[in-house]
Amino acid sequence: MIVIFNIILTVAIIATLPILVIWALVGRHRLAERLGFLPETPTGTIWIHAASVGEVGVSAILRNIIREIDPDRPVLMTSTTKMGYRRLSKLAGHNDYIAALPLDHPLFIDNALSRVRPDMLIVVETELWPNLIFRTSRKNIPVILANGRISNTTLSWAYRFPRTFAKITGALDIFLMKSNFDADNLFKTGVPEEKILVPGNLKFAGIPGEIAPIDLFRSPVVVFGSVRPKEFAAIAGAIAPVRELFSQALMLIALRHRQTLPELRSVLKKAGLKYALRSEKKEPDENRILIIDTMGELLGFYASSDVAFVGGTLADYGGHNPLEPAYFGKPVLFGPFYGANREAYDALLETGGGRVVRDSGELAREIANLLGDKQLREQTGRFARDAVDRMRQVSEDYKGHLEKYL
Repeated sequence: MIVIFNIILTVAIIATLPILVIWALVGRHRLAERLGFLPETPTGTIWIHAASVGEVGVSAILRNIIREIDPDRPVLMTSTTKMGYRRLSKLAGHNDYIAALPLDHPLFIDNALSRVRPDMLIVVETELWPNLIFRTSRKNIPVILANGRISNTTLSWAYRFPRTFAKITGALDIFLMKSNFDADNLFKTGVPEEKILVPGNLKFAGIPGEIAPIDLFRSPVVVFGSVRPKEFAAIAGAIAPVRELFSQALMLIALRHRQTLPELRSVLKKAGLKYALRSEKKEPDENRILIIDTMGELLGFYASSDVAFVGGTLADYGGHNPLEPAYFGKPVLFGPFYGANREAYDALLETGGGRVVRDSGELAREIANLLGDKQLREQTGRFARDAVDRMRQVSEDYKGHLEKYL
């Protein structure tokens, strides 16, 4: 299967090479790095690869853990997407190198390995690129899966191509899984139990503590964070009844993806709700709805909020990080679709710091209950923070595991 994959990839590259070159040059897709011309790094470099923006945050956490063990250790961080690379450029510090991931072809991967010469390769979540893993492992370089995620989709793929999946997983030295659910799925594919460990989800270990609240000049504040298109109607439906009870309430809607702004604007217009854009105004007008269409400010708004709703949960998106608002001691509301980050949501439910809402009516009622009862709101926020403290042991566990290889 891997041989067939490489043959098809070779033919595709040859057939589309002129288009790929133009695409790379016009779109600034870092063509040289895609062909394996990564930065030449010092001896002892650790290579960490993640797919996109969310996983890149895990790369930075891993980098920080490595630096705790060995402060002078050089680290190369790569990403598959343009947005991931942009975030890497913001997260990179002293002795860090960043690049785009080479195409997963033996020639390009070998070229990259000859320039980087890593002491270890860490791949994040589901980045199981066969040639990247095989070629690295053949050079007797340890390969580790960090924050491992084996979804039902990946499990289905493993069942369809068991020999190929077994060959890929057999080239890894250890699997550090983010949940028991993912570990169980991996075990079902035939990976030996002794190679599977469950230190927890690193996304929840790296919530920064030095985040200043964004001054919004009014209260109370409700943040709908990382919302997705299938949730827009429910959020619009919840805002109106809350505003009837709390006319001064400020509603902040933070998009997960900025390109969905036209769709959100259309939904709000149909609901008769007026709004302002964060990119155009520092605060909303008299309508008291502000769409956060900027990047990098969500944590600051969570810190300023009274109640937070975490998006990607009212429809089957899997859910985003609920411990971000919980870190600041805020009550956290979310829908029932949170399978991608189940352990964090379960921790919030267990401590009482989070509550499930299933539609716009329940969302409106929970927001109104929390805004109308200061004691309940503060107690729920304390419980949410308790869940965060419980999850922060993850980085220490990772440190212990990585020390064995460093």
